[in-house]
Amino acid sequence: LPKTDAHLTDVLWIASPALDTPDKLMAWMQTTRQLTSEQRERLFGFTYLAAQSSRFICDRLWVNETGLQHPDFPRLNQQLERLEIAAGEIDARVLIASVARARAVVAASYEKDIEKAVKIANLAIQTLNNRYAEFLLSFTLGTLFTDAQEWEKSVLWLTRAIDAVDRKESVPIPEFVVRAYLLRAQVLTRLGRSAEADCLEAVEYARRSKEVPELMLIQALGEL
Repeated sequence: LPKTDAHLTDVLWIASPALDTPDKLMAWMQTTRQLTSEQRERLFGFTYLAAQSSRFICDRLWVNETGLQHPDFPRLNQQLERLEIAAGEIDARVLIASVARARAVVAASYEKDIEKAVKIANLAIQTLNNRYAEFLLSFTLGTLFTDAQEWEKSVLWLTRAIDAVDRKESVPIPEFVVRAYLLRAQVLTRLGRSAEADCLEAVEYARRSKEVPELMLIQALGEL
Protein backbone atom coordinates (compact mmCIF):
# COMPACT_ATOMS: atom_id res chain seq x y z
CA LEU A 1 0.00 0.00 0.00
CA PRO A 2 1.22 3.54 -0.67
CA LYS A 3 2.13 5.36 2.52
CA THR A 4 2.20 8.95 1.25
CA ASP A 5 -1.51 9.66 0.89
CA ALA A 6 -2.73 11.50 3.96
CA HIS A 7 -6.28 10.34 3.28
CA LEU A 8 -5.42 6.70 2.60
CA THR A 9 -6.89 5.50 5.89
CA ASP A 10 -10.25 7.12 5.13
CA VAL A 11 -10.23 5.68 1.62
CA LEU A 12 -9.71 2.18 3.02
CA TRP A 13 -13.12 2.30 4.70
CA ILE A 14 -14.71 2.76 1.26
CA ALA A 15 -14.09 -0.97 0.81
CA SER A 16 -16.49 -1.74 3.67
CA PRO A 17 -19.53 -2.64 1.49
CA ALA A 18 -17.49 -5.52 0.01
CA LEU A 19 -16.50 -6.95 3.41
CA ASP A 20 -19.56 -9.16 3.83
CA THR A 21 -18.00 -12.35 5.20
CA PRO A 22 -15.64 -13.04 8.13
CA ASP A 23 -12.95 -14.28 5.72
CA LYS A 24 -13.09 -11.07 3.66
CA LEU A 25 -12.86 -8.94 6.79
CA MET A 26 -9.90 -10.99 8.06
CA ALA A 27 -8.11 -10.58 4.72
CA TRP A 28 -8.75 -6.82 4.77
CA MET A 29 -7.39 -6.60 8.31
CA GLN A 30 -4.23 -8.45 7.26
CA THR A 31 -3.79 -5.90 4.45
CA THR A 32 -3.76 -3.07 6.98
CA ARG A 33 -0.61 -4.56 8.54
CA GLN A 34 1.24 -2.90 5.64
CA LEU A 35 0.31 0.51 7.00
CA THR A 36 2.53 2.46 9.33
CA SER A 37 1.57 2.48 13.01
CA GLU A 38 0.41 6.09 12.62
CA GLN A 39 -1.85 5.18 9.69
CA ARG A 40 -3.35 2.23 11.58
CA GLU A 41 -3.97 4.46 14.59
CA ARG A 42 -5.86 6.86 12.33
CA LEU A 43 -7.70 4.06 10.54
CA PHE A 44 -8.89 2.35 13.72
CA GLY A 45 -9.47 5.41 15.90
CA PHE A 46 -12.93 6.18 17.25
CA THR A 47 -13.88 8.54 14.43
CA TYR A 48 -17.33 8.92 12.89
CA LEU A 49 -16.27 7.15 9.67
CA ALA A 50 -14.47 4.29 11.41
CA ALA A 51 -17.24 3.70 13.95
CA GLN A 52 -20.03 3.78 11.38
CA SER A 53 -18.14 1.59 8.89
CA SER A 54 -16.94 -1.03 11.36
CA ARG A 55 -20.35 -1.31 13.01
CA PHE A 56 -22.00 -1.71 9.60
CA ILE A 57 -19.52 -4.42 8.55
CA CYS A 58 -19.82 -6.44 11.76
CA ASP A 59 -23.60 -6.14 12.09
CA ARG A 60 -23.98 -7.36 8.53
CA LEU A 61 -22.08 -10.56 9.35
CA TRP A 62 -24.79 -11.81 11.71
CA VAL A 63 -27.61 -10.35 9.61
CA ASN A 64 -26.31 -12.28 6.61
CA GLU A 65 -26.20 -15.47 8.68
CA THR A 66 -29.92 -15.14 9.45
CA GLY A 67 -30.62 -15.21 5.72
CA LEU A 68 -28.94 -18.58 5.16
CA GLN A 69 -31.02 -21.70 4.72
CA HIS A 70 -29.06 -23.40 7.50
CA PRO A 71 -27.55 -20.69 9.72
CA ASP A 72 -24.75 -21.79 12.03
CA PHE A 73 -24.40 -19.18 14.77
CA PRO A 74 -21.96 -21.11 17.01
CA ARG A 75 -19.61 -21.28 14.00
CA LEU A 76 -20.12 -17.58 13.30
CA ASN A 77 -19.34 -16.69 16.90
CA GLN A 78 -16.09 -18.65 16.63
CA GLN A 79 -15.23 -16.72 13.48
CA LEU A 80 -16.06 -13.44 15.21
CA GLU A 81 -13.91 -14.41 18.17
CA ARG A 82 -10.95 -15.01 15.84
CA LEU A 83 -11.61 -11.62 14.25
CA GLU A 84 -11.62 -9.95 17.66
CA ILE A 85 -8.29 -11.58 18.53
CA ALA A 86 -6.80 -10.51 15.19
CA ALA A 87 -8.10 -6.96 15.71
CA GLY A 88 -6.37 -6.88 19.08
CA GLU A 89 -3.07 -7.90 17.49
CA ILE A 90 -3.07 -4.77 15.30
CA ASP A 91 -4.70 -2.57 17.97
CA ALA A 92 -7.79 -2.04 15.78
CA ARG A 93 -9.73 -0.60 18.70
CA VAL A 94 -12.87 0.56 16.93
CA LEU A 95 -13.12 -2.82 15.21
CA ILE A 96 -12.73 -4.67 18.52
CA ALA A 97 -15.79 -2.79 19.83
CA SER A 98 -17.86 -3.57 16.74
CA VAL A 99 -16.90 -7.26 16.66
CA ALA A 100 -17.67 -7.58 20.37
CA ARG A 101 -21.09 -6.03 19.72
CA ALA A 102 -21.75 -8.59 16.97
CA ARG A 103 -20.62 -11.44 19.23
CA ALA A 104 -22.91 -10.24 22.00
CA VAL A 105 -25.90 -10.10 19.64
CA VAL A 106 -25.19 -13.61 18.35
CA ALA A 107 -24.77 -14.99 21.87
CA ALA A 108 -27.96 -13.44 23.25
CA SER A 109 -30.32 -13.52 20.27
CA TYR A 110 -29.30 -16.70 18.49
CA GLU A 111 -27.43 -18.86 21.00
CA LYS A 112 -29.91 -17.77 23.72
CA ASP A 113 -27.11 -17.10 26.21
CA ILE A 114 -27.44 -13.51 27.35
CA GLU A 115 -24.98 -13.96 30.21
CA LYS A 116 -22.35 -14.91 27.63
CA ALA A 117 -23.20 -11.67 25.84
CA VAL A 118 -22.61 -9.73 29.07
CA LYS A 119 -19.20 -11.36 29.54
CA ILE A 120 -18.19 -10.57 25.96
CA ALA A 121 -19.25 -6.94 26.26
CA ASN A 122 -17.72 -6.42 29.70
CA LEU A 123 -14.37 -7.81 28.61
CA ALA A 124 -14.25 -5.50 25.58
CA ILE A 125 -15.25 -2.49 27.70
CA GLN A 126 -12.47 -3.23 30.17
CA THR A 127 -9.93 -3.88 27.42
CA LEU A 128 -10.66 -0.74 25.42
CA ASN A 129 -11.27 1.69 28.31
CA ASN A 130 -12.97 4.13 25.95
CA ARG A 131 -16.22 6.08 26.30
CA TYR A 132 -17.52 5.21 22.84
CA ALA A 133 -16.82 1.50 23.30
CA GLU A 134 -18.58 1.57 26.67
CA PHE A 135 -21.53 3.37 25.12
CA LEU A 136 -21.85 1.04 22.12
CA LEU A 137 -21.59 -2.18 24.11
CA SER A 138 -23.78 -0.99 26.99
CA PHE A 139 -26.42 0.18 24.51
CA THR A 140 -26.23 -3.20 22.80
CA LEU A 141 -26.80 -5.04 26.08
CA GLY A 142 -29.65 -2.66 26.91
CA THR A 143 -31.41 -3.56 23.68
CA LEU A 144 -30.77 -7.28 24.20
CA PHE A 145 -32.24 -7.21 27.71
CA THR A 146 -35.21 -5.25 26.35
CA ASP A 147 -35.77 -7.96 23.75
CA ALA A 148 -35.59 -10.51 26.57
CA GLN A 149 -38.15 -8.44 28.54
CA GLU A 150 -35.76 -8.13 31.47
CA TRP A 151 -36.74 -4.53 32.10
CA GLU A 152 -34.64 -3.66 35.14
CA LYS A 153 -31.45 -4.95 33.53
CA SER A 154 -32.38 -3.08 30.38
CA VAL A 155 -32.65 0.19 32.33
CA LEU A 156 -29.35 -0.56 34.05
CA TRP A 157 -27.42 -1.01 30.80
CA LEU A 158 -29.13 1.79 28.91
CA THR A 159 -28.34 4.12 31.81
CA ARG A 160 -24.72 3.02 31.69
CA ALA A 161 -24.69 3.73 27.95
CA ILE A 162 -26.18 7.21 28.37
CA ASP A 163 -23.79 8.01 31.23
CA ALA A 164 -20.85 7.12 28.96
CA VAL A 165 -21.78 9.93 26.55
CA ASP A 166 -19.64 13.03 26.92
CA ARG A 167 -21.88 15.99 26.14
CA LYS A 168 -18.85 18.10 25.22
CA GLU A 169 -17.70 15.73 22.48
CA SER A 170 -19.42 14.31 19.42
CA VAL A 171 -20.38 10.64 19.50
CA PRO A 172 -19.37 8.51 16.48
CA ILE A 173 -22.88 7.01 16.18
CA PRO A 174 -25.15 9.83 17.42
CA GLU A 175 -28.39 8.18 16.27
CA PHE A 176 -27.71 5.39 18.80
CA VAL A 177 -27.69 7.99 21.58
CA VAL A 178 -31.19 9.09 20.56
CA ARG A 179 -32.26 5.45 20.39
CA ALA A 180 -30.84 4.84 23.88
CA TYR A 181 -32.96 7.64 25.36
CA LEU A 182 -36.08 6.54 23.49
CA LEU A 183 -35.64 2.88 24.40
CA ARG A 184 -35.08 3.69 28.07
CA ALA A 185 -38.19 5.85 27.96
CA GLN A 186 -40.21 2.92 26.61
CA VAL A 187 -38.87 0.57 29.28
CA LEU A 188 -39.51 3.08 32.06
CA THR A 189 -43.08 3.44 30.83
CA ARG A 190 -43.50 -0.33 31.05
CA LEU A 191 -42.24 -0.16 34.63
CA GLY A 192 -44.74 2.57 35.44
CA ARG A 193 -42.12 5.28 35.82
CA SER A 194 -41.89 8.72 34.26
CA ALA A 195 -40.23 8.78 30.84
CA GLU A 196 -40.72 12.46 30.00
CA ALA A 197 -37.13 13.46 30.79
CA ASP A 198 -35.70 10.84 28.43
CA CYS A 199 -38.05 11.89 25.62
CA LEU A 200 -36.99 15.50 26.04
CA GLU A 201 -33.31 14.50 26.06
CA ALA A 202 -33.81 12.47 22.88
CA VAL A 203 -35.33 15.46 21.09
CA GLU A 204 -32.66 17.85 22.33
CA TYR A 205 -29.82 15.54 21.32
CA ALA A 206 -31.33 14.93 17.88
CA ARG A 207 -31.66 18.67 17.32
CA ARG A 208 -28.05 19.33 18.33
CA SER A 209 -26.50 16.63 16.17
CA LYS A 210 -26.19 17.23 12.43
CA GLU A 211 -25.69 13.49 11.80
CA VAL A 212 -28.98 12.33 13.36
CA PRO A 213 -31.52 11.66 10.56
CA GLU A 214 -34.51 14.01 10.48
CA LEU A 215 -36.82 11.00 10.64
CA MET A 216 -35.36 10.08 14.02
CA LEU A 217 -35.98 13.61 15.29
CA ILE A 218 -39.59 13.29 14.16
CA GLN A 219 -39.81 9.96 16.00
CA ALA A 220 -38.43 11.54 19.16
CA LEU A 221 -40.90 14.42 18.89
CA GLY A 222 -43.69 11.87 18.54
CA GLU A 223 -42.79 10.40 21.93
CA LEU A 224 -43.43 13.68 23.75
